[in-house]
Amino acid sequence: MPAAIMSIAAANLFTRNVYRDFLKPSATDADEARVGKPGVAGGEGSARWRSCSSSTSRTRSTSSLLGGVWILQTFPAIVFGLYTRWFHRWALLVGWAAGMVYGTVTAYGVANKAVKPPVLHFGGSTADLPLLGHAGYIGLTAFVINVVVAVVLTLVLRATRTRDGVDETNPADYRADAGDPRVRDLPELTTQ
Repeated sequence: MPAAIMSIAAANLFTRNVYRDFLKPSATDADEARVGKPGVAGGEGSARWRSCSSSTSRTRSTSSLLGGVWILQTFPAIVFGLYTRWFHRWALLVGWAAGMVYGTVTAYGVANKAVKPPVLHFGGSTADLPLLGHAGYIGLTAFVINVVVAVVLTLVLRATRTRDGVDETNPADYRADAGDPRVRDLPELTTQ
């Protein structure tokens, strides 16, 4: 089920934010559906192949472990990027990358020798914390690294007067109601 949701989300992201914006701006909803369906099928096929080609519980635990670590790394970029203007956009990106790399590499290095046969990689969600020496959740440690890198790099980029880029949104973009020419009419949903 999670793979199905992620496949649909990935296909929607591609068709709406890449295909329609850059490849075919005149694309209709039917065009988006035609382009997105193979992506969903590919994502589903890959998830099914992965779960059948290895131990199901092992695949599930690795996916759950990495999913938790990875989704936590998106929080600073999304929340700090949307709700504050203090962070530099490149600092948020580098912080995200630092958290992703640390979390993935650290999770890969955790061995679980308590199970038979021994699991040498992705064996647990805790590892020794850098500088502190006792165990902690890998995702939270990666999150802290993510935020620290974003803060420090923002300070450095602001001190060097590195341009942040242009935010092309304006307040009117968030206040479009039905009838506004910028809003496409969607078919009415009927409940049965």
